[in-house]
Amino acid sequence: MSRNAPLILCTGVSRNATQIRLAGAQEFLVKPVRFEELKRAVSSLISAVREKAFEARRAPLAAIREELAVWQTENTGRIENVKKKALRVKAEMAFLAAGGARGDFAPEWLSGFFWGKRVAPIHPPLRAAEGARRIEPAGA
Repeated sequence: MSRNAPLILCTGVSRNATQIRLAGAQEFLVKPVRFEELKRAVSSLISAVREKAFEARRAPLAAIREELAVWQTENTGRIENVKKKALRVKAEMAFLAAGGARGDFAPEWLSGFFWGKRVAPIHPPLRAAEGARRIEPAGA
């Protein structure tokens, strides 16, 4: 017998309710059993079974919702990282299209952005030169 099956114990001796519950009975009646007592006990167990069944159906849904919330939190961070990388790639393409050298982009990018906010560069603006020569500061 399943421990979740409703069980009414009918006994001729009035016992300690704790012992009867430990024996597995959810309800107990002392003989002679009156119909109204039996009806109340059966109604009580039927409603308890419905509540347990409802909770049993809700438990997996609650666990799934919790897991989805964790995934959403993790994905939010991943999405932000992808957005930052895409922004960096777009900025690097624009930098190279404007004549900048690939090696000079990283210092410009790091000095130009800090936690998504535009700040003043650490060094004076740079001017692109021909070929692979070093870029000299403007006005030098």
